[in-house]
Amino acid sequence: MKKHIVISAATLLAAAMVLLAGCASIPKVSDPSGVEISVTRMSDSQVRTRFGTGAAGDLNPFVPFGGLLTPQTADYVVLDVTIRAARKANLTFYRASAVDNTGKVVGDLYRWEQFKKLIKDWADPGKDYNQLYDRAMRVYFPKYSLEIGPGTRRYVAVVVGQHPMPLPVQVSATFAVDNGESRTFSFEVDKLD
Repeated sequence: MKKHIVISAATLLAAAMVLLAGCASIPKVSDPSGVEISVTRMSDSQVRTRFGTGAAGDLNPFVPFGGLLTPQTADYVVLDVTIRAARKANLTFYRASAVDNTGKVVGDLYRWEQFKKLIKDWADPGKDYNQLYDRAMRVYFPKYSLEIGPGTRRYVAVVVGQHPMPLPVQVSATFAVDNGESRTFSFEVDKLD
């Protein structure tokens, strides 16, 4: 009789752990839509810490390096996009841009395919390139619209403008959940690193 009770208790404990683990993967979201989005700028050091590649981890996979033989022709603002969803949803990334003090657009979002081409154009083939390319493409915002399930996801997107970008600029990114009302996130960038 005692053996039967022990097995039942173990079974209940295992079932409780499975239920709790399932609940832990769905984040608590305060937004009434069930989907929270945040967009922030990542500094060069933040990008290198999180995604750095190369022998010393010193290659930034989202910003082409300029040098004496390859002068810098563009400026980049790297966006960290965090999505927390308590339910399935369709997410649309309408646009992102950088606007100067006169209201002129001086930088635009590079979509996944554009960014993929950018990396192929500036990176040197080889081991470091493959590592850089793999890391960048694995976390880059995948497409214009995507279906997401419950959980937390982080993506990177890049706003690219001609060098030198006239600073300060107002960077904004616009999303919609389930084709509903758009949500725009904005912040000022006064220096690029």
